[in-house]
Amino acid sequence: MKKILIIALVLNCLIGYGQKEKPRVSTKNHVELYSSSINDLGFGLTLEIDSSTKRIEYTNTIPNQPYNNLIYLEGIKNIKLHAWIKNDSASFYRYSIFIEGKQLVADAIPIASSKLGYGNVSICKLGTYAIENKKLTISYYKVDDRLRTGTVIIYNKPFKPAQLQLVALNTRVGKKSLVGDVKWKDSTTFEINQQTKAMIFGMKSTDLDFVYTAYLIDKSTNEIVYQSANWEYYYFSPAFPYLAIDSKYFNKSGEYELQIVPRLSTSFRYTLFQSKMLKYNFTIKNTDEKLFSSKEIALIAIGICAIFGAIFGASIAYIKKKSKQKINDAQRQKDLSKTQLNSIRAQLNPHFMFNALAGIQNLMHTNKIEEANRYLGKFARLTRNVLDQRELISLAEERNLLEDYLQMEQFRFGFTYQMDIDQNLNLDNIEIPTMLLQPFVENAVKHGIAEMENEGKIIISFLKESQNLMIKVSDNGKGFDASRNYTGLGLQLSKNRISLLNTIYPETSFLLAMKSSEEGSEIKITLTQWL
Repeated sequence: MKKILIIALVLNCLIGYGQKEKPRVSTKNHVELYSSSINDLGFGLTLEIDSSTKRIEYTNTIPNQPYNNLIYLEGIKNIKLHAWIKNDSASFYRYSIFIEGKQLVADAIPIASSKLGYGNVSICKLGTYAIENKKLTISYYKVDDRLRTGTVIIYNKPFKPAQLQLVALNTRVGKKSLVGDVKWKDSTTFEINQQTKAMIFGMKSTDLDFVYTAYLIDKSTNEIVYQSANWEYYYFSPAFPYLAIDSKYFNKSGEYELQIVPRLSTSFRYTLFQSKMLKYNFTIKNTDEKLFSSKEIALIAIGICAIFGAIFGASIAYIKKKSKQKINDAQRQKDLSKTQLNSIRAQLNPHFMFNALAGIQNLMHTNKIEEANRYLGKFARLTRNVLDQRELISLAEERNLLEDYLQMEQFRFGFTYQMDIDQNLNLDNIEIPTMLLQPFVENAVKHGIAEMENEGKIIISFLKESQNLMIKVSDNGKGFDASRNYTGLGLQLSKNRISLLNTIYPETSFLLAMKSSEEGSEIKITLTQWL
């Protein structure tokens, strides 16, 4: 069977960034494409397809993954792969090949062929593979720069229509409220009001979730009012791709249609697989539209504004006259405390991230690659929470952050932990300062039970005592002198932070108590009158 050679130089999967391909050789049985330069990873991929190939779509970039690329094929049975690498550089690279998730080649060294190549670039044969109706993945990296791993997905399977897994309304602000606040809706009619913040559409996972694009269409105008960028995964377990579409796109009563369709985007065009489109039609009823007419709302608003305006004006005049200087002094002190508090948080974040990265480096140096990969997955989600600039987070989020951190450190030290939560606490509705506990938990791990391995244990407790919220961090480590002022960055900054929190929240003081012995240590933080 004659072969038609199509060589698409996928330079570290970044062709989709705008490098225009130009034909270099074109004959009856040979078409070669090339890019203008080899990028900083110095590893390009070429592929030879057989005559059964009906279609090829390349330079499809993957969202938020600059070194990854998708090549879509139809009809191909066998494919031959080559790597383009600068002369004398092949030994610095490693590559792996997977078909349908099964690893066929693991961390292999490319072998350059002296018979092939152009100028200072050599071709390395990567083998021939049967990929009829299959997904093939090539992963590669440079040994001195492993964090930048390139991936090429060669997809030779028909796209399937998307399937909805969840359709629901969310009535609270922020992504944090998705867990526990989303209700399944087994109908196509939804009543919304001013409390409705978003609509959640969940899709069943596929081989290539990122290929599917969602469009929200207002049927009264047939206009696309929303187009998805990326699917999210973070707030449901087990995870599945979902979109949280802001209510501003569907805040009026009427008929709407959600379309989810596979879409391939290149540097020059995009292709929609219309025959694989999912259409979901639904009706929105905005109950606020029925309460008052526009005229009534205007009259009520004018009356309320007039009354409150008079009261507010009189109150402001009185306050300014009686206690202007006192208010200004208090505000300046509060602003100063907030500035100092932000400074402490800015120091805690890199301190935590440095320790976490040191853990990843240690796992990689001891060749625990699988543990390092799992560690990185936990670290990615934890980093998103750590770098969030919010002052307060819910107890549920604090618990999840601590779970991620402790599970991450378990890979290294092998200890056990447990969380005791008072059943009278509503974790979603109670908020505390961001990263209040993490430095103390980190101190318990690093300086308490790190050397004890499986015998080490940490207990974190959330308790309700009348109107007080009490949080404890206990460990069975070697202990420390609680009367000393340690110079450790995380612990000292946390003490300073609690002092500043007492300045900002004078009516709900924060009490810190530490005790330690040879049998273990306990850190107790009491948030008085917090509940």
